[in-house]
Amino acid sequence: MLIASHETTAAVLTWNLDKMRKAQAEVMLATVRCEEIAREKYKAAKEELHQLEEDMKRSPTEYLNRLSSQIDTCLSESLFVSKAIKAGDCILKVSYRVQITADNIPAKIKSLISEEVANVAKLAVLLLIEGKLGHDSQWNPYICRLPWQEELHNTAGFLFILNESELEMIHQSSVYWETINQKSQIERDFLAIRPRQSLLQANNTL
Repeated sequence: MLIASHETTAAVLTWNLDKMRKAQAEVMLATVRCEEIAREKYKAAKEELHQLEEDMKRSPTEYLNRLSSQIDTCLSESLFVSKAIKAGDCILKVSYRVQITADNIPAKIKSLISEEVANVAKLAVLLLIEGKLGHDSQWNPYICRLPWQEELHNTAGFLFILNESELEMIHQSSVYWETINQKSQIERDFLAIRPRQSLLQANNTL
């Protein structure tokens, strides 16, 4: 059995104390660095927000492009927040003037669509026209992220793309007649719209 001397005990205590101090110093350095990173991220986010506001004043297209880029960045990186976020808190606001609504359909297109047409159909027509324009459309950053027809897995969207023989297979279902009525309403809406060529010509002259 070894009996430690006072000198040995003191040396061990000193070594342990030094080790603890170094560990504390490392923790403090790590904490300070994390705070610096958070401040840098917060400053960069404020600058990006200011740039978004400037783009929104200049052009909806520039605004949507930058917003799209920001969303992609947010989805690919972790975020730092300056305060706690609770359920229901708003973390992103988009100006109404850069949203596609029945209220901001271009006048030349709106004049070709009957007032009897439902707002949903009006928006569908606008999306079809703008989608055909591709990168020339100011709404392209938004439209290019909409799901394709084959990606529509929800029941409502799926039923509307069934052909007649496929619909017959669900004839006994409670949603059959609801689907038929909805399809009929869509047909009536689109029959009330001017020819497609007129719509495209109107949009090209905007």
